[in-house]
Amino acid sequence: SRVTASVPVRAGVQAAGIGVIFHNVPLGFFLVCKEEDGRLTVRRVNRCWEELIGLSGETVVGKTVAEVLGAKIGGEFEGYYQKCFESGTPQVFEQTLRTPTGLKTWIIKLSPIRTGESISAIDGIVGGIFDISERKRMESELQQAKQHAEQAGDAKSAFVAHMSHELRTPLNGVIGFSELLQRTELDVQQREYIGLVYQ
Repeated sequence: SRVTASVPVRAGVQAAGIGVIFHNVPLGFFLVCKEEDGRLTVRRVNRCWEELIGLSGETVVGKTVAEVLGAKIGGEFEGYYQKCFESGTPQVFEQTLRTPTGLKTWIIKLSPIRTGESISAIDGIVGGIFDISERKRMESELQQAKQHAEQAGDAKSAFVAHMSHELRTPLNGVIGFSELLQRTELDVQQREYIGLVYQ
């Protein structure tokens, strides 16, 4: 097990320090809690989350995941949240969404918050969002470039095969005709010319 060194810190200072970290870390973080009626509501988001999603914390806190992301995507997210609550283990998935700031792709990690040892002691989930939109864009461009290179290679191979055939047919005629000419009476210069065909 991992041991972390620490010294006692006043509760207020510790809470303030955690708040500073939460709001200033360069990853989108959010907190989702399960209400008594079973709904999953957003309780807190950080500044980076607001920038990534394109929504302010005031507009999402207290709302369900489906209300924030829409029924379809919210339903998919809630499936991951339920797995996290039921298994007590983190869930990691990739998601592409259209946000007010454009089409984005993220890696999302959901981690259960435990208040005890049992699975039923999970009170909430903290989630982290890492924007991989740029990486996905570069992967797509690389794939397109690879396809173009393969198509260019195929076109070159087809051209070479075609030209080989186009050249071979008349050359076979020239060589055949040269063989026939060699069987006839030729002067020295003509025989020299025919010899050049075979070099």
